[in-house]
Amino acid sequence: MNQLKVNGLRCGSCVNKIETRLGNIAGISAVQVNLATGVIKFEGDRSVAAAAICDLGYDIAIPVESDSLSAQNYRLNVTGMRCASCVSKIETALSELNHVEEVSVLLAKGQVIVKTSDYKRVANTLAELGYPIESIDKALGKKRKHRRS
Repeated sequence: MNQLKVNGLRCGSCVNKIETRLGNIAGISAVQVNLATGVIKFEGDRSVAAAAICDLGYDIAIPVESDSLSAQNYRLNVTGMRCASCVSKIETALSELNHVEEVSVLLAKGQVIVKTSDYKRVANTLAELGYPIESIDKALGKKRKHRRS
């Protein structure tokens, strides 16, 4: 059983909204939402569930690993990127965040590769820019950082 900690659960309606959304996704089952703790337990793909929860407007609390200050690589599949201007907008905004070490935007694949110690801030920034995250994968290896001159 997988679990995610969600910030922003306030009432039974929030619980129902998440249970309904996750329950309608193929491959996700046995959804249990605890309003008091904000913990969601379920069977299925964590990244798909996390993306669906973020699409509803809730924040996922990223679990603290043993080295909580070290940056991790993430491959984010985002929606809404259509042109070079979108790429530039994302690269500029993410590169300016304090906890982002590397950024690479792949327009053709609809992906943002980012090395960060603050995934939540990256996810929120992308959402504010209008590029919500569809799914999340850990990216392997070092990616080149793109900075605008």
